[in-house]
Amino acid sequence: MKKVAVITDATSAGFFFPLWYRYYGGQFGAASLHVVTYEGMKPLFADFEIGNLWEVNAAYDDGLRAGVISDLVGVLLRSHDVVLRCDVDEFLVPDPALGMDLKTYVERNQQPYVTCQGIDVIEVAEDAPLDLEGGIFGVQRRFGRRAAALNKTALTTRPLRWAEGFHAASVPPVFAGLYNLHLKFADIKTRINWHERMLESTRPGSNAHGYFAVGAEHLQALQREFAALPRMEEESGEAFDQRFLATVVRNEQNGIYQGQFIEQNFLTRLDDFAPGAAALRVYQGAPLSEPPDGYGLVRQLEAPSETPFNRPELVCDLSGRNLRFVQPDMVHIHGSDLVRREDVLLFGPNNLVSREGYWCCEARRFREQYLSFYQAPFFDVVFPGAKPVLGRDNGALALLTGGIDRVERLDEPVFLATPLEPATWGRWIATVLPKISQYRAYGEGRKFFCHVGNEWQRQFLRVLGVAEAEILAHHPGRTYLCRDVMTVEYTDANMSISPWERANAFEAVALHRAPGRYPSRIFVSRLTRSKANPRYRALQNEEELAAQLEARGFVAVEPEHHPLEVQIAMFAAAREIVFLGGSGLYNAVFCAPGTSVVTIESSNTYIGIHSTLLATLELRYGVIFGEEDPTDEQPGHRRWTLDLARALPVIDAFFGGD
Repeated sequence: MKKVAVITDATSAGFFFPLWYRYYGGQFGAASLHVVTYEGMKPLFADFEIGNLWEVNAAYDDGLRAGVISDLVGVLLRSHDVVLRCDVDEFLVPDPALGMDLKTYVERNQQPYVTCQGIDVIEVAEDAPLDLEGGIFGVQRRFGRRAAALNKTALTTRPLRWAEGFHAASVPPVFAGLYNLHLKFADIKTRINWHERMLESTRPGSNAHGYFAVGAEHLQALQREFAALPRMEEESGEAFDQRFLATVVRNEQNGIYQGQFIEQNFLTRLDDFAPGAAALRVYQGAPLSEPPDGYGLVRQLEAPSETPFNRPELVCDLSGRNLRFVQPDMVHIHGSDLVRREDVLLFGPNNLVSREGYWCCEARRFREQYLSFYQAPFFDVVFPGAKPVLGRDNGALALLTGGIDRVERLDEPVFLATPLEPATWGRWIATVLPKISQYRAYGEGRKFFCHVGNEWQRQFLRVLGVAEAEILAHHPGRTYLCRDVMTVEYTDANMSISPWERANAFEAVALHRAPGRYPSRIFVSRLTRSKANPRYRALQNEEELAAQLEARGFVAVEPEHHPLEVQIAMFAAAREIVFLGGSGLYNAVFCAPGTSVVTIESSNTYIGIHSTLLATLELRYGVIFGEEDPTDEQPGHRRWTLDLARALPVIDAFFGGD
């Protein structure tokens, strides 16, 4: 293991020094820290455990400190493998893409010296006062500006000489994935106080005195100027580095390699530098609130509407319990909006929370109901990972992120398509299918961010036009910090199919319709699934039902055993279909208008959303209720039977006989 020394100079034990001490001491140990201070200031650091504390018998002077520290770096390298040199307001952070902390970076580095890529951390108008106890980069301070003056050679394994300010050294700059995050502009009040203190400790007439004599008014104006810079990157970091390196020349008199102090004229984001747990602090305890009207709206795709309820032509209750089936006069058709959310926390399938606590998900009604679903223990079993939990703050829901030790950062723009129930066929039909069309229309330059944990999901996307290279896998059990998310939100998640969706989203479906190649009568069976899980809504006499229907010309099919292209063609060709209520019913969207279908339901639990689906598909449909087993102690999805002697004549009458 390399022996590392970290050296700085300081005129105060306040300001940024405690942060510097915690950061570098936490990485390398207090004994590795070495501090230079100035005449009469040594007692200020008596409370800090430090490897060496040198007091220079002179007042602060920029040229003096460059010479003294250059000499001391040479001394330290006699007993250390590596020396890090930085100011107390400078924090060396490896490129986040390397996935390592500073200590690991130093241990693995093979370069004899490294020049940092400098960034001024900027306080903008919406930023709160800086709390030095909390996370800073990408958390309290989200913006910075690349400044070549901060491209300082800060890691070395051999003696160097530095010029004043440490902006240049006796070696040409070499970049190797190490950044210098500079806090001088991160808090204007701290900077003003620091200038005033330094003014007292420098000699009038010296260059240092003139530097610190700049008044508060000028500093505040400079801060406002920086904060007003645009927040859209116009030049990559790599291009900026090359532009700087092209200006570097060697001073033949002193041997110093100096580049121009160029700067970028826009702010760059610092989200990459936020440690996962620290980045979540801004969300800790945030009350989840309704976003304001128009929040993030890109365009309204379809307004909510109502249409007369297309009532079933057949309702046959064989449950023995006189089941209620409420048939409304009107059916609500959801509206949909294309929205864009920036700098949001994503958890569960599609919960997005802003720093202000604005909470959105795929459906605007019943959000709390879906949220409790994602907090249930079974969800963690199916989708393991680090997730926030929910608490209450004066009755309001609050997000608690303190227990999350891992968060994934998503910087590229994405189109979020994971549905409320990530692995449910019906949700994929009702929402993912139209989102494919919406992605094609509006998602250029974005990845299709979707849960694809099963091969059928990837096949679904592939068949309907989303290439594998466009897919970014989403894990609903994990927590993400997302920079730029586009998605579609619905006014309701009642599983209706809107006129826009029928006219537009199903264009890709039509390409796979092949009438005439498949039977006109089909029975959608659940037999394989029921045998694999007999405790989950299994129809006890399904085999007998299938045999009776086969005698009437119905062919039993289990859609999940066929490629999606075949499923689409099969249902498009059918003219009469018997379903067993469940996700398979959603294949009805592939049917031609006017197709006759009967759904046989185990109870009335799902008939509301099932009838809404069928009513909005322009189908002729009927409903038959079977009888649940009263001895089954499960709270739902009980085993059930169908009285065939009574049901089959009803089915025959509905379809007009053999």
